[in-house]
Formats: sequence, C-alpha cells, structure tokens
Amino acid sequence: MSGYATLLDYFRALPRLIESGATLRTLYDEMLTIQEKDAVNVSPAWLRVLASSWMQWPAFVPIRLSELFGGLTVKHDDDYVLAMIGTLGDRHEPGIREHLLRHDHALRDDVFWRIFEVEGGGEISLANIDKFSAAAAGWQSTVLTLVADGTLDRARVLRCCLQALNRDFSAYRAGWFSRVYAALEPSAFEAAADQDLLRLTLGSTISASVSLAARQLAAIHKAGLLDAPAFTQACGPALTGPKAAALGVLKMLAAIAAKKQADADTVAQTIALAAAHPHHDVQRAAVAALLKLGRADLVRASAGLLAPAVAAELLPAQAAAPTPPNQLPASPAPLSHAAAPRPWTNDNARERCAVLLEDATAAQGFAVCAPAIALTRWAEAFADAAAIAPFAAIDTLAALLPSLPAKAHGLGALLTVLLDETTRHRRLPASGALAAWLDQFGGASATAKTARAIRALVETKP
Repeated sequence: MSGYATLLDYFRALPRLIESGATLRTLYDEMLTIQEKDAVNVSPAWLRVLASSWMQWPAFVPIRLSELFGGLTVKHDDDYVLAMIGTLGDRHEPGIREHLLRHDHALRDDVFWRIFEVEGGGEISLANIDKFSAAAAGWQSTVLTLVADGTLDRARVLRCCLQALNRDFSAYRAGWFSRVYAALEPSAFEAAADQDLLRLTLGSTISASVSLAARQLAAIHKAGLLDAPAFTQACGPALTGPKAAALGVLKMLAAIAAKKQADADTVAQTIALAAAHPHHDVQRAAVAALLKLGRADLVRASAGLLAPAVAAELLPAQAAAPTPPNQLPASPAPLSHAAAPRPWTNDNARERCAVLLEDATAAQGFAVCAPAIALTRWAEAFADAAAIAPFAAIDTLAALLPSLPAKAHGLGALLTVLLDETTRHRRLPASGALAAWLDQFGGASATAKTARAIRALVETKP
C-alpha cells in the first residue's frame, strides 16, 4: 500500500511515479490503493461535468486506466473527448499527459485526433486550458513534444490544424490551432501538400487564420510549388481581409499574371476584387496591377469602389481630366424645382424589400457572388431584411443555401439566421433541395447542429 490519504494525493504523486519509470499498469495498481475500480465514476453526468468544468487535476486518468485494466466501458463521445482535453493532465506538470499519450496507443490513435474536431466551450477548450496552464504543461507543448519525438505524425498534425481552422470555431478557440501550426514551422514543401486547405483558409472570417494562410501560400509560391490556377480561383475573399494578407495575395497574383501561370482574364478579374478593400494601399496595389496588365477597363469599372484620393491619384488621366475653360457654361444652369421627396413608410420598405427578394433570380444572383463574399456579412444583411420582409428572406435563404458548399466560411451564420427567422415567424422552409442539402451535415460543430435543427423542422412540415 502506498498510503495515499485521498485521490488528490495520488494525483500529486503521478509526476514522481512517471519519472521513476512507472508503466500504465503500475499507475492503475497504485490508484487501486486509494480507489476501488468499481468506485471510478464514468457516468455520463460526471463526464459532462468534466467536459464543462475545469478541475485543474488529472481526473481523467482514473477513468482511462479503468478502461484499460479494470474492464470499464465508456462511450467515446464529444464529452469524453472534452473530458480528456480538460483533465488528462495537470496545469503545472507536463509529464502526465505526455506519458499517457506515448504509452496508451488506443487513446492516441482513436481519441487524440478528435481534439482537432471538437471545439469545446466555456472553461474546456484547448485554447482555454493552455491560457491558464504553465507554458510547459499546456496542450501545445504536449503536441510539439510528441511530434518532435515521433510519437505523433507531423504531417497529420499540420493537416489537422488546417482542417480545424476550416471549421466554425470561434476566433479564440481557432487561435490555438494557428499557433500550433506556426510553431511547427512547416517548410514550403510540407505546406504545399496541404495547399487545398490553405486556399480554403483564405476565406475564413478570422483575420489571424487568413494571415497564416496567406503567409504559407506565399512561401509555397516562392518555392515554385503553388497551384496557380486553383489559387487564383480561391483567393478572392482574402482580398477584402487583413491588409497585409491582401497585399501579399495581390503580389502573388501579379507574379502569376507575369509568368502566365493562370488564365489572364481570371487573374485580372480577381485582382479587381481588391478595389473594395477599405485600405488605400490595397486599392493602390490593385489599380497598379490592373494598369500594368493593360486592364484599364476593369479599373474604370471599379472606380466607384475606390477612395476618392486613390481614384484621383491613379485613374487614367482621361477619366479625370478637367473640362476645358472654353467649354464651361457662361452661367450656371437654372435649378429645376423638383417635387419634395415623399418619405418611405414601413409598408413601402416592406413591400420593396419583398419584391427584391422574391424575384426568381435573387437566390441565383447571391450564389454567383458567394465565392468572393464573406457569408457572415450576408447573414447580417438577411437578418436586417427579415425584420422588414421575413417570409421573403426565409424563402430566399432556403433557395440559396443548397447552392453553397457545405464547408463555406460563414455558412453557420446564414444557417443561424434561417433557423431563428423560421422559428420566430413559424414559416417552415421548403423541403426538397434544402432537405437533401442539410442531410450532409454531421459532427458536433455549431454549423452541423444548426443544420440538423433546420432539418428537423423540414421533417415536421405537413
């Protein structure tokens, strides 16, 4: 008997036992000196507590050891994964978590990789555990250590980080995956293997994710490994994102055009999207690139999007040339007496909004623009429209969604608007194409949960 007075004494002894070379079986036997195997709580209610409240002790260890050696069976659901995230280790001691992941092959192979899929929330998430743990005892340190010694597959960790950035995780929780990816310092060759995911990340609504993707794609381009046509097709959303990322993307597009690595018109049309960027430097870079390509037509077409100072500075001279003095009128033309405008009533606004949204081509028009738009902005617009013409907004959303990719960034925000307005106004969206489209969503992300909630409403429609 080891004489542990409480289970907390056992938890405190774990680092010493591990340092002395204890096997997992030894750790289990030591646990039994203070806690009988049948007393280990593996109820769904207790797992839910561990999945939502941070104990700051390795409370998951008895559960896992009892599975391995005590014959206990536990369902490996999202709560199980979050319980592991929160309590596999100690906030001050790095060795406990690393030891179990090194030696428990089933835990590593079957459960560990789900930390890149289950977001968590509140007290339990990878980002939150690391924020309030000693640097060496956080999950990031654990992953980097196990990658360095070959316990975890480096390429898989890199790809899983990018996959996580393309889920609907909050900026706070997504930041953990960005930091781990950056800390691994992937080479251009490593990053090139995942450039499909990096292209998707360019469309993220999280600025830090967009910046990371732009930097990696720039390194891939510099190494001559960039899939230029695919990049050109996918990079549009980044041209309205963070300033540095937008400038970097424009630089790559200009180089792609110069080397004729992608369709010239597609490159030019993509560059033109940057005219809508709020920063003057990005607008200047876009106009300069278009003029260098001989596409003054696209510059003129985008003139209305440019800041006045940028337009005056860079537009072709003939477009801004002043009227010669001899052509000016001798005196100002008399002002016409226009009728006083009639203010819109709420009914006017409701009627006109409904007419616009109910047009048969409205959803098609939205779908055509979707690749270059942050869908979260549309979500705000549809929410505003629903306040004026709710039925029209619901019907247009129901028609638009099946044309969007299931992994489109910001899709969850659109689904949330549809669910909220459908519930609020008791107008069930049409089934058919929407129902079939919703069936593809699985997993535990916020987007998937919202999609299933809408699907349930569609199923109940008489």
